[in-house]
Amino acid sequence: MPALGYWKIRGLAQPIRLLLNYVGEEFDDVQYEQGDAPEFSRDAWLSVKNTLVGKTPKEKVDCDMMVENAMDFRNGVVRLCYNKDYEKIKEDYFANVKDKLRQFDAFLGDKPWFAGDNITICDFPMYELLDQHKLMKPGILDDYPNLAKFVERFENLPKIKAYMASDKFMAGPINNKIHVKRGDHMKGARMLIRVANNISKFPSHIVPILTSTVIECHRAGLKNSSFSYAAMLMRPEYRNNIDLKYKKKIEMIVRKPDKTEEEEALTSCPYCSFQLPETALMCPECKNNLPYCIVTGRHIVNDDLTACPKCDFPAIFSEFIKLLETEENCPMCSEKIIKENLQKVTDINKYLHPEEGTIE
Repeated sequence: MPALGYWKIRGLAQPIRLLLNYVGEEFDDVQYEQGDAPEFSRDAWLSVKNTLVGKTPKEKVDCDMMVENAMDFRNGVVRLCYNKDYEKIKEDYFANVKDKLRQFDAFLGDKPWFAGDNITICDFPMYELLDQHKLMKPGILDDYPNLAKFVERFENLPKIKAYMASDKFMAGPINNKIHVKRGDHMKGARMLIRVANNISKFPSHIVPILTSTVIECHRAGLKNSSFSYAAMLMRPEYRNNIDLKYKKKIEMIVRKPDKTEEEEALTSCPYCSFQLPETALMCPECKNNLPYCIVTGRHIVNDDLTACPKCDFPAIFSEFIKLLETEENCPMCSEKIIKENLQKVTDINKYLHPEEGTIE
């Protein structure tokens, strides 16, 4: 039986899970805890993918176009969800995303599926992203009747409906804990702190997120942060839900607090050169939201910039090179990357002032 290996989140694997269930492909859904390295069995996915690319030339073109639009759509929501200032910027995001939703709604029109009369691979990531937006902001599709009908139509596909009603369906979490699988506990801790600071966005996953944050901060030597989140876990509403294998350690952190903590390194804002923490995604000086590196989650820097040759998403050049010494796939698009093809970017403007994509 083919295996789909991914972390224990929805992430990039959820559209594949939906697709394999839709076509009736049996597979072993291997879900890794943070720290384990996922491995993909691509054969089943590729064989299914190649049968759902459209039946007419126009469907095939529209399918390809909407797959790319889905990736752009996802990149926007990922920037939002991993921004430590989520609460401050979310309303701007949801106001701005209306134009994209309007375009999607108009493009879909009265067609049952995005590429036409036949369901194609683009419908699976598009459904997943629309569902994520509904989870973040209930009612967001109320003004887009074609998209709302699409979501309902998708969820009522017999095999999808059965999968969603089963105990195999993953309702959450959506996004991931990163870096720990590579043994870089400091980067993992910094990213988890950013997520934990937006914990109200994840009401169903507060305890596991805070638990991971406490453990990784402790491993990374961020003892003050570890104590702060451990104390939060000791609240009556959370305490009894802590995983037993971590509970004693977390209680010990609270009973014997250590407030020592290494200061976070500062790097330059790519817009105004103001020195700010390297994981900050909003500059307090120029007020710009900062593009982030797909390898580290830190904001990009002017003098060490590259981009994935496949998906063109920005990254810190030296960190991407380091990643490719042990792995071969882009962490954003999962395409194989040859290290020699990775080039430094000299014109940063396209990443600081990206043009809005449109649907023709």
